[in-house]
Amino acid sequence: MRNSTCTFIFGLLVAAAPGPVLGQNTGDFPDNCEVQSRSFPTALQYYGRFHPSDTIFDFFCKVQLLKGTGELRIEFNDEDRYAGSFRKPFGFDGTPKLTKRDTAKLLIEAMQAHLSVAGPARQQLRPLSKYGLPVETPEGKKTFYNAAVKMSFNGLEIMGAKFSVIAFFETTAGAIVGWTRGTEKHLEFPLMDVTRSNTPRPTGLQVHVPLAFKAMMLYSDDQAALKYAKDDVKRAITDKYPKFVEKPGVFTDKANAIIIEEGSVDKAGRLCGPPRQVPVPGGGVEMQSPLGCREWEGARAFLKVTYAPNENGPLDPNHANFKAEFQRFAKEVTDRYDAEQKKTLDSKKSHNAVF
Repeated sequence: MRNSTCTFIFGLLVAAAPGPVLGQNTGDFPDNCEVQSRSFPTALQYYGRFHPSDTIFDFFCKVQLLKGTGELRIEFNDEDRYAGSFRKPFGFDGTPKLTKRDTAKLLIEAMQAHLSVAGPARQQLRPLSKYGLPVETPEGKKTFYNAAVKMSFNGLEIMGAKFSVIAFFETTAGAIVGWTRGTEKHLEFPLMDVTRSNTPRPTGLQVHVPLAFKAMMLYSDDQAALKYAKDDVKRAITDKYPKFVEKPGVFTDKANAIIIEEGSVDKAGRLCGPPRQVPVPGGGVEMQSPLGCREWEGARAFLKVTYAPNENGPLDPNHANFKAEFQRFAKEVTDRYDAEQKKTLDSKKSHNAVF
């Protein structure tokens, strides 16, 4: 049951105050976890019930259909690598309890904290005026976070091994079109600053975050169980899609792709390279793992399964069609602004016209 202060939903602490926080648009999202039913667009399907058209809120609802406990980690890619310190425990029983509105509050909390300190993340704040919209227009004054978001639900058991179910969402041409046209709801919140004080201070800038699904991944380096479960996971995919094999470990139907990768990472999580030739006493060489990539040094085998729309394919959220649509929108705004300017000027042509 919700109370007037907060509720503890499967390990995720979510504020339950009546109404949204000033400047946040959490009230735009439903206080339920209903996801529109839609058939998968191609023969090659994603793990579980996930879909290339899922919003970040749909994904959060669907992951709750799985059962298990673990830790949610939210990271952002501002410098060609994902980083972030936002972590929350979770516990799912197969029935969604965290609503889309709750998810919006959670994501805004993570994003505001990430953007509250001056640094690389702030450099990803972009006014639409940089993309051809007149700065004097309401549209041109809007600012969006050019975000790349990674949500990792770590510790979910799949076929006996602990996996991370990972979602990647990005600001794409398609998401910007949906936001600027007003056909899709995306996160919106005031930018806060803690650079000179631990107390967040408003900056006066309103940030929009139009996001679209980019990819999802199953990742495991569960040493104890992976050696027994790995072949079962790979077989489940290869047996289901034998006619879509492009090459070993790669499946595609030209719209979507599934890629299976395996290898080793060192103690710090860095990918291990191929075996190297090492001289042995008495002459000759033998193949050995690179330094730091031997089991006794803490190296771990991993299995990774990635599901994503093909680049430039019909489901790519950065498809050229979306980019062309945004250019049309920018032209409409510019033409409207020019017409308004001309009308204003025409109304003044008789003023002091004493030649």
